[in-house]
Amino acid sequence: MQRCRFAIFALALFAAALAFAGDADREARHLRHIKQLTFDGSRSGEGYFSPDGNRIVFQSTRAPLKPGEAENPFYQIFTMDLRTGELRRLSPGVGKTTCSFFRPDGKRALFASTHLDPDALKKQRDEIEFLKSGKERRYSWDFDDSYDIFDCKPDGTDLRRLTNAKGYDAEAAYSPDGKRICFCSARDGDREIYVMDADGRNRHRVTVDPGYDGGPFFSPDGKWIVYRHFTPDDTKAEIMMVRPDGSDKHQVTKLGAMSWSPYFHPGGEWIVFCSNKDGGFANFELYLVRPDGAQLTRLTYRDGFDGLPVFSPDGRKLMWTSTRASGKSQLFIADFAEPWTEEKAESGRRKTESKKTFDPAAIQKEITYLASPALEGRKTASPGERKAAAFIEKNFRAGGLRDVTQQPFEFQSGVGLGPNNFFEAALGAEKAGGAVDADFVPLALSTNGEVEGEVVFAGYGIVTQGYDSFAHLDVKDKIVLVLRFQPEAAPEKEQERLRHFAPLRMKAMTARERGAKALLVATGPSSLPRDQLIPRGSDGSFADSGIVAAQVTRKLAERMFAAAGKDLKATQDALDKLETQGGFAMTGVRVKLRVELRKQTATGHNVFASVRAGARDRTNETVVVGAHYDHLGYGGENSLGAGFEEIHPGADDNASGTAGVLELARYFGKRAKSLRRDVLFACFSGEELGVLGSSAFCKKPPVPMSNIVAMINMDMVGRLTERRLAVQGVGSAAIWPRLFERFAAGLPLCVTLSSDPYLPTDSSTFYQGGVPALNFFTGSHRDYHRPTDTADKINAGGEADVLELVRRVVEDLATRPDRPRFEKVAERSPMGVGRDRLRAYLGTIPDYSEGDRPGVKLSGTRPGSPAEKGGLRPGDVIVKFGGKQIRNIYDYTYALDSAKIGQPVEIVVQRDGKDVTLKVTPEQRK
Repeated sequence: MQRCRFAIFALALFAAALAFAGDADREARHLRHIKQLTFDGSRSGEGYFSPDGNRIVFQSTRAPLKPGEAENPFYQIFTMDLRTGELRRLSPGVGKTTCSFFRPDGKRALFASTHLDPDALKKQRDEIEFLKSGKERRYSWDFDDSYDIFDCKPDGTDLRRLTNAKGYDAEAAYSPDGKRICFCSARDGDREIYVMDADGRNRHRVTVDPGYDGGPFFSPDGKWIVYRHFTPDDTKAEIMMVRPDGSDKHQVTKLGAMSWSPYFHPGGEWIVFCSNKDGGFANFELYLVRPDGAQLTRLTYRDGFDGLPVFSPDGRKLMWTSTRASGKSQLFIADFAEPWTEEKAESGRRKTESKKTFDPAAIQKEITYLASPALEGRKTASPGERKAAAFIEKNFRAGGLRDVTQQPFEFQSGVGLGPNNFFEAALGAEKAGGAVDADFVPLALSTNGEVEGEVVFAGYGIVTQGYDSFAHLDVKDKIVLVLRFQPEAAPEKEQERLRHFAPLRMKAMTARERGAKALLVATGPSSLPRDQLIPRGSDGSFADSGIVAAQVTRKLAERMFAAAGKDLKATQDALDKLETQGGFAMTGVRVKLRVELRKQTATGHNVFASVRAGARDRTNETVVVGAHYDHLGYGGENSLGAGFEEIHPGADDNASGTAGVLELARYFGKRAKSLRRDVLFACFSGEELGVLGSSAFCKKPPVPMSNIVAMINMDMVGRLTERRLAVQGVGSAAIWPRLFERFAAGLPLCVTLSSDPYLPTDSSTFYQGGVPALNFFTGSHRDYHRPTDTADKINAGGEADVLELVRRVVEDLATRPDRPRFEKVAERSPMGVGRDRLRAYLGTIPDYSEGDRPGVKLSGTRPGSPAEKGGLRPGDVIVKFGGKQIRNIYDYTYALDSAKIGQPVEIVVQRDGKDVTLKVTPEQRK
């Protein structure tokens, strides 16, 4: 991933990870590999296992499955095959349903339904109108008196009515032998527990106490019923047990809270339930307790709702309903480890892995080559990139793909020195000359020009709330000298706060805005790297900062300080300890500086090839599967490592994604006859420099963009940890949640869906071109953009599992009758992870593929955003923001960070050769 946008994106991911790390660690004591099972529909919950553990039955609100069916906003009952993800509806599709359960032989299932209510369709229409009004009902249990209990075969046929009484009949479950059913009914006025034969005959009442008794389940031996008992005022509930004949009733919990949804472990030694005892009224967590009320153990630690837990028939898994992912209830599943018997549970769960579709050894071999020293980090336009491109092309041809092509694209690669660079310092009576690349070096962000003037030292050159390096300094028409980085000995939190304002581009903009004619930068004695000049190159923006700028060596800076009667180390020590913030005029020191930089261009190469559809009903449409194969070469400004001149292998970023493309190409190359759509496999270069390769692809696509039905991208998929996989961009088409619910069910992956399609990787380029686009990502890590991102750290087996999921999605896209419908994402979804931490939100989408023109060109605006409301358009070039000159993306980022929510800001854009002034009101990020 490109650092230009990913750096802030990674900070957001890291902050989110920290927020949940402690909770996840506590949950992992008993719940491992927590995985979301359901994604489609607005709500799903209350799931139960089939006797063999291969299927579940659950309730969900979903779009109609059959053409012509009426829309139903209420729960219906579905089954899902946990091996294949196949979904089937059991209930009729009309009215309300709830509380399903498999018969122990697996041949029938029961549920409660109101589909026989004459007003069922009217209630559906009324609820739909209510929801369309924008209102939302406060959650409460629905005790519709038309609920009756029904059973049917697992395919939904042979539906039979088991109860027929006015009043609520629901919350039913079979006995272990399948001969009896316990249920809750209000037929006698109060809601109580009843037992009847499996055919609905021989009903008898079990409980008689005032208050709601419900949620009954038989114990594994059939001798007990566990249930919840609410106080008459419905403010508290406790877990109870009773014999099926109503005898030996006793209280299990005494928590003084709302404790409900109990369920026995198959061994009979534990009862799992949910309670709000530790989290307030609305925060429910899962707990274990012995049937005698001993050894209360908390299982979950997340805000929101965790409830309705059930064990798998073998007791090794726990499934429950949770709002932890999106704020809406969905089903989750995890490996369960009993308290104090984790080792036993872990050993019992080990199984021989089935053969994978994709060979981990082949994946490892490809990544090892791409990340080898011979390819020197695969920097765009480098010899290493050419070797990688040849390797990709060779593999495409070996896989039998057609139209194998290398697509060249030219870009500005950096800056070089002209012949007229010059530095000279007048130090009182002495003069100190400077040799370029030895005593000083022009910064890549510098503008060309010659300046001469007095020197003013401005500390670390940082200005933000509570810290001002320029306080009381007159720098107009002066040359400003600042130190690199930020105060080194400040408290860690203060360093983190100031680090955001410490990049050289921000220091250059700050000096420029205060009237300085040039900026000099030096590395202080307490900072690393010691006396190392910054290599010329590029930080991803090829526009200059509008000020002459250079770095001088520490020795030269020390001589300048000495001439002014100051000591550089003592000055830095005072700044580092926050004893002072600003600086002083360097009396007697003048500098003459001339900078002449020349723009350099280079050529990168995309590599792509196609598998041509061979089905009789093939179309002219295409699915694109892509990944970038470039990396950072020897590091440079985009490196997060300590050294600049060391090979950055980029094994995970993104040799892993490249290997994924090669493996998928080889797989589909053998299956062309089954495909209705072509599959184009693309490996992009220039992603680390600002999605240059994918931008070149979309500007000159080998197939019309309108014929591309979807783009599937893989960026950093080689470090699967705890089975966690993020799939980003699902807001780009409504079909995605349904596909992942189906295809991820039987895989050892814990998939998290993120709606936001505006990502710092190539999928975003396609999305902005109107193509539904996804990105697969196994997460950031400490080796990101460092020389330590090596092949030996790749989880090849985990990547094979990721590729299996990608394969299923691509195969569906290439064979299904319809194409995904592109959706515009107006705002970042709560499911999404944001790319930045700016407080003010505009909703602009910069065009990162632009060259060295001053300003920030926009490729678009988010629908409904302040930018769109304020009149900003695709193609506009922002040149001023709130009175500040904007020359590059960094100027824009820093200016936006200082904007205030709710206060209009004046923006000047260049549009069709003219300056256009607009007013935009930043909003709070949602």
